[in-house]
Amino acid sequence: ALEASAKEAEASIKELTTQKETLTSEKAALEASAKEAEASIKELTTQKETLTSEKAALEASAKEAEASIKELTTQKETLTSEKAALEASAKEAEASIKDLTAQVGTLTSEKKTLEETVAAGQVEAAGLAAQIQTLTSEKAALQESLTAAQKDAETKAAAIEKLTSEKTELESAQAAMTEEAKSLTSAIDTANQENLALRIKMDPGLMDMELHGHIDPDKIVYTSKSMTESVQKALNKAGYEAGKEDGELGPVTLSAMSKYAEEKGFTIGKKITGTLISALSSDGLLAGTPAEAGKPEDYSNKVTYTQLTTNVQSVGDTKLQLKGTVLQAVPAEEGKNGSIRLAVGGDASQVVMVTVNASADTAEIAEGDTITVYGRSVGTFGYSTIAGPYINIPWVMADFVQK
Repeated sequence: ALEASAKEAEASIKELTTQKETLTSEKAALEASAKEAEASIKELTTQKETLTSEKAALEASAKEAEASIKELTTQKETLTSEKAALEASAKEAEASIKDLTAQVGTLTSEKKTLEETVAAGQVEAAGLAAQIQTLTSEKAALQESLTAAQKDAETKAAAIEKLTSEKTELESAQAAMTEEAKSLTSAIDTANQENLALRIKMDPGLMDMELHGHIDPDKIVYTSKSMTESVQKALNKAGYEAGKEDGELGPVTLSAMSKYAEEKGFTIGKKITGTLISALSSDGLLAGTPAEAGKPEDYSNKVTYTQLTTNVQSVGDTKLQLKGTVLQAVPAEEGKNGSIRLAVGGDASQVVMVTVNASADTAEIAEGDTITVYGRSVGTFGYSTIAGPYINIPWVMADFVQK
């Protein structure tokens, strides 16, 4: 029985030994697998820093498996469970490896995409750098152009300033020449007037002259109510039906003016001109008494001889007064105006032709008298004399004269 028991024990030992050897072989295989898994985990961990935690977990699992395998060496029963645990751990490791492999693929793809993006960015950066270089070059060129333009502008400004200065100098010279010409003209007129005055004093017979009236209707225009009223009275007096004598230049008055002008052989528009005033005065129709003309204080003594000769347009139909010495007096007669040649201020170089209405009393006015003429400018009067030159002098139509 003991031998049989020994044999059975020997057989059991052999069987157990065989089982142990099998388990040992399986344990070695599992250990090899665990080592391979650990190597794979380590390799994958080096590829992705974020797998460090998972690697630690696998290492811990591997350590547990290793501890279990060591325990199987001494305990058969635990080896089986440890084997199952190791197999499960291996599966998990395999799954983890697959997952990590997929993640590595994704990361590789993302890396490639990022590399492509970086490459594209580098290309774009190179393009931008080229554009910046081009713009810098263009800026430099523009700066040079601007500098050149500024220099050109400065040169032109200097030239303009020089031309302006030269223009000013030329204008000043021209103005001086104009003034000199006026002075010479005035001097010539003055010399002619003085020469005529001296010759008249030496020979009174030289005062016989042919008179020529010169009125420019475009320049001498009368707009005051008093002058309009005087014209209305004159036209009504002559039978031209100028309407109400109210100083308003209406259609009835304009019609009468037009009829009168047509009969006298000149044309007239819708204004009272020097031509009309001259014609009415020559016909002895226009005003002539202090009552009709106004009071002496109504007449300005501010109008100068220079204004009457060079700027008569500024005088217009202003009521003016001139005081001077009579050089010649032709008394008014019935139906014929009188005339006076007046040396303003007693200056024989400042002679004015004064026309006196036929109704005015000028019989007592004689050569050498000092008189004041109250009237209006009607332009200039030109005449040629036996003494020689043709002379233009201011022409005034008198409303009344005071001795």
